[in-house]
Amino acid sequence: MKMYILVRDDVPLGFAIVAVAHASLAGYLHFSETPEVAKWLSGPFFKAVCKVTDQEFEKAKAVADHVILTESALGGREVAIAFKPRADWPKMFKFFKLYRDAAVAEQAAPSIEKNAQQGGTGQPATRPESDSEGNLRCH
Repeated sequence: MKMYILVRDDVPLGFAIVAVAHASLAGYLHFSETPEVAKWLSGPFFKAVCKVTDQEFEKAKAVADHVILTESALGGREVAIAFKPRADWPKMFKFFKLYRDAAVAEQAAPSIEKNAQQGGTGQPATRPESDSEGNLRCH
């Protein structure tokens, strides 16, 4: 089970961060009484946050069971969309680009790829830890 959150690729980073937080909560609240959310919460509740073009965003809106987030500071523009968690996703979702910082992604890619090849642990992050620079990291 996975929840997808899509963010338009031209939304400034600060607004995108807030939109993802709001989208995660809005998706949970909107679909909280469904069996899919109950199942999602019973295991590791995976989320995929993707950066999409305007065209991909509009096409994704045709997929059922979603909540659209707008940003008043951007003139009420639609900035993100959260989908009800599900096990099976339309094929187009496999091609959306994950939303991540390029420098961080390059550093993390080897461990992410290794974890994916091993099938992942299936365990959610338990607690954040500080790195040598005092930044919090979740494992």
